[in-house]
Amino acid sequence: MQIWNYDPTTGELVSTGLSDESPMEPGVFLLPAFATNIAPPSFVDGFCPVFRDGGWSLVEDHRGEKWWDVNGAEIVISELGKVPDGLSNVAPPPPEPAPPPPAIVTPRQLRLALTKFGMRQAVEDYVNTQDITVKDSWEYSSQFERTHPLILAAAAALGKAEADLDALFDLAKTL
Repeated sequence: MQIWNYDPTTGELVSTGLSDESPMEPGVFLLPAFATNIAPPSFVDGFCPVFRDGGWSLVEDHRGEKWWDVNGAEIVISELGKVPDGLSNVAPPPPEPAPPPPAIVTPRQLRLALTKFGMRQAVEDYVNTQDITVKDSWEYSSQFERTHPLILAAAAALGKAEADLDALFDLAKTL
């Protein structure tokens, strides 16, 4: 007699086989534990035949699938059944990369880069037209950050774009 074996915990179909004839009662076939002689339904993608309460049913099978919760945490489904509420099968977009740390250079590096770019005199002239605070910052700062207000104001006054500042600081870091 044909039998179908099912998992004792989940009830899912595990294997098929033939039952043994009883040695004590010829013509009577033994039905082992966690087996049935009731044929399961036909297989359907995404479902698993499960034997419960004396009959077969098709239960959603998402095991091994990756889903994401509302916080973007990845969940790998490990049990039979419907996907828990609140999960999505669409991965969240990757987080925006953090902006690079601001470029910081020494006054010497900045002045050498300005000279190489042919901008040194224009910057010196700009600084000389400013108040004493700007002049002191230019003269006595121990470092200059790419986003320093003095740098941004000088670049704007000289008509330089963000890309120009990036190139200037990229060069300065190598000097």
